[in-house]
Amino acid sequence: MNAVLIILGSGSAAPAGECPAAYEIVTSAALPVLPERVRPFFERNARDIRLSATAGLAPGSPGHLASAESWHYLIMDIAAGAGDSAERHASAAAFPRGRQAADALCRTHSDGKCGELPWILADRVDVLSRAFKAADAPAVVREAGVLLHFVTDAALPCNTTAHHGLTGNGRRGEAGNEKTSGRQRESDRHFCGRWQCGLIDHVHERLEYEIRIWPGRFSYVGDPLDAVFELLTGSHRQLNALADFDRQVAREFASADSPALDRGDNAHNVRLASLCASVLKSRIEAAALLGANLIGTAWKIGGSPTLSTPPTPGPPPVAAEGRPIAPTQERLVGSRGSNVFHRESCPHVARINTENRVEFHTVDDAQKAGRRPCKTCAPDEQGR
Repeated sequence: MNAVLIILGSGSAAPAGECPAAYEIVTSAALPVLPERVRPFFERNARDIRLSATAGLAPGSPGHLASAESWHYLIMDIAAGAGDSAERHASAAAFPRGRQAADALCRTHSDGKCGELPWILADRVDVLSRAFKAADAPAVVREAGVLLHFVTDAALPCNTTAHHGLTGNGRRGEAGNEKTSGRQRESDRHFCGRWQCGLIDHVHERLEYEIRIWPGRFSYVGDPLDAVFELLTGSHRQLNALADFDRQVAREFASADSPALDRGDNAHNVRLASLCASVLKSRIEAAALLGANLIGTAWKIGGSPTLSTPPTPGPPPVAAEGRPIAPTQERLVGSRGSNVFHRESCPHVARINTENRVEFHTVDDAQKAGRRPCKTCAPDEQGR
């Protein structure tokens, strides 16, 4: 049976939200797959690459890359309108690879943009290859992280569609029902954000443990743009499964007006995450493999240089009597919708809305509350 989907706007869609946990897992899984000659450089710089992947696009972060919202998604089913799943998948499969043709299609069906993700990714491969050619190690670290960020975006199904109303669980008669309540439309708008962030957080440790891609699977990419479109098309195919899972959980929670459903509370998300885990794993694994293949391809195009690790910061300052000066203890911050905690200076904290912000006095307090430390800012290493 086809999933019931609605369009939230006239063909325009915003990305479903930044998802640091997904970027972290993709980075960790991708680096061991790289060609043997360049792999040690990336493994030595894994933390900085992860920082670039998870926070390099955040305003105010070191090496910030000013990115447009449209860089993070592609509405592949724009020509299908509110059609059924077969029509939408056919539209996605036929989406033009050429940028001018894609722009023309978007103008025909929408007054907004369909997104620029595949072309931005192809451009980042070129930028990374130039960094390799120049043997610019800091630029390679930064650009590899940015590339992994965009590859992860391409692997998440909700970044391929404007049909974000996936909670079609019998609470409406058909797609586009004008009687759908404002509260329900708001719940629909947030479904993809919950799936792409909250649910990945719930199964983060499981995914980290289970996703292992061996170096033997590495292969050079002949046409990066085609490879990215294949990843996007595979992501789009998973939308029906997500709709079915969300509908099943809504039935289990029994009521259209259930506060648990509207809130996306922990019990609801845990159940949904358990159902979605196989889809989450397949998408993140696909992103990690393509990310490694694109980085390795950029390395080859750039002349396959041998790189040295950028210099590391010097030793900590020492007081006059010879004792290291202890770092200042930062506040520890988390979001109500996540199971991660951060240093207050972490770039991810800037994305937490004030009403969702929670604070912890100590690392122990945060961990007793079921939080894990952010891998970007490593709050559990404060004072060590």
